[in-house]
Amino acid sequence: MYENFYGLKAKPFNIIPNPDMVYGSKRHKQALTYLNYALADDIGFVLFTGDVGTGKTTMLRRFLSETTPDTDVAVIFNTNVSALELLQVVLREYEIEPIPASKVECLAALNDYCIDNFAKNRRTLLIIDEAQNLSREALEEVRLLSNLQSNNQCLLQMILCGQPELKSIIHAPGFEQLSQRIAVRYHLTPLNREETGEYIRFRLSCAGGENAELFDEEAIDLIYANTNGIPRSINILCNTSLVYGFADELPKITRDVVQTVIDENGGMDAPEGEAAQGQDTFAPAVAPDAPLYSNAHLQAPNTSGYGQQLYALKNEVKRLSDRLTWLETNPTLPDEGNDKMLKALTALVDNERTRYEQLQRHTVKLEQEVLILRKKLSMFEKNN
Repeated sequence: MYENFYGLKAKPFNIIPNPDMVYGSKRHKQALTYLNYALADDIGFVLFTGDVGTGKTTMLRRFLSETTPDTDVAVIFNTNVSALELLQVVLREYEIEPIPASKVECLAALNDYCIDNFAKNRRTLLIIDEAQNLSREALEEVRLLSNLQSNNQCLLQMILCGQPELKSIIHAPGFEQLSQRIAVRYHLTPLNREETGEYIRFRLSCAGGENAELFDEEAIDLIYANTNGIPRSINILCNTSLVYGFADELPKITRDVVQTVIDENGGMDAPEGEAAQGQDTFAPAVAPDAPLYSNAHLQAPNTSGYGQQLYALKNEVKRLSDRLTWLETNPTLPDEGNDKMLKALTALVDNERTRYEQLQRHTVKLEQEVLILRKKLSMFEKNN
């Protein structure tokens, strides 16, 4: 929408993790170094944590983009599963067939897979993101997975990634053995004021922008004060500021523009450290480029219009996905009938997900247009 006006080739502040737009702050470089060191030095267990929105998932994607072809990788994002389901998901990610129905059989199948990889001089890497959501029983299975090792080398390397509370969970009574097995730990913290300015200019440059001072220093001061240096919040606030600047045809984003965005979209004071984990410091009513709306927006029962349609489609996708997962792991029909059911449900899930994503993109576009029209109407009313 505003790209041509500001001489950009792409949206610079998209909140979807993009390994090609990883800003190399000292902390992010250290995180990448620790992850690469752990993999290269056959470290068995790594704990990678960070405040919400600091870029953990983006760093993992950058790390994975640099892994060598001799590494088999499984990445688990859905951690709201039982211990058995976790093992089955791991096997599925490694494409190990058939999927056993018991934990003992799952562990045996994974062990055989890791031994076979070791014999072929290949690495086996397991990454569990959002690990703070794992149940106590699932975390115990993670500990047991660390037992997959030869006499002098681990067969399965693991990276547990999650929010700051994951550190507290692992240090809680009962998890001493798990904590003792973690050889490398790194916590990713927010950017400081200087890095925030560099981050904004870096993202603009990655998007093809030639005006490094598109956001003036006072605007960056205010952005930092209201985001506490959290990249995701910076992206949201900067993106919406560009929408406002485009609506008013402003050549530069000033402090006044940023302040208007904060005032009109419910900005809040910057949080202090980990006490505010789980919050975005700036949460506009509409977050342009967001892959999903906030939970509050999607789950509100009184949402109207497109919001209701999004809410209904989101729930339908979840319902069908849950049903499909259940059928895959709990076959109750004859093979032929079960295959037909799985194919039918798979098609339904894909269709509903496509409809949801199309409606979502259309809704974001409409709401951005409404935002611009409101701004222009407000300016017109002030001038008349």
